[in-house]
Amino acid sequence: MRLKNEKTIVIILCAITLFTLISCSSENISVSDINASNTENASVSLTDIMNEICEGVDLPANDVFTLDQSNFEDYSFVPWDKSIEAVCSEGKITTSAHSLVLIRTQTENAELLAKNIAEKADTRKWVCVEAEVGKVFYAKAYVLMIMTYNDVLDDLQNNFLEFVGSDPVKFLDINH
Repeated sequence: MRLKNEKTIVIILCAITLFTLISCSSENISVSDINASNTENASVSLTDIMNEICEGVDLPANDVFTLDQSNFEDYSFVPWDKSIEAVCSEGKITTSAHSLVLIRTQTENAELLAKNIAEKADTRKWVCVEAEVGKVFYAKAYVLMIMTYNDVLDDLQNNFLEFVGSDPVKFLDINH
């Protein structure tokens, strides 16, 4: 009888644990998540993608960090939208005019987002220096804003093209 009670308790505990794991999951699956999961590279972290884009490029010392609602507009020049996620590579020294912002959108409005960034971005956002080049690249669900030195632009562009693969990539100049 004791063995039967122990088995019953174990089964109940397993059921409670399973129920807790399912109901307390931090991820809510929505239609946009399902669509994003069909997008190539959607499961790869943006930090890993940014590191891949910067790999082999002679960039100034920089930090890569996640952007959220509290700081997104400071780096991207456009308001936050809950359908995006973003990371930034920013120069560690304020005299290094270097900023990359990589955005993944779940609504596939990359073109509109890229146009807004190109229109509002300012290559003179640093106090004493200005980025030599400012461009916004976009493809399907990704936007990459580049404000940095001329001599690294081609390498960054090539790495972004390699990352997006067969998706067509377009770019816009930042005019400020």
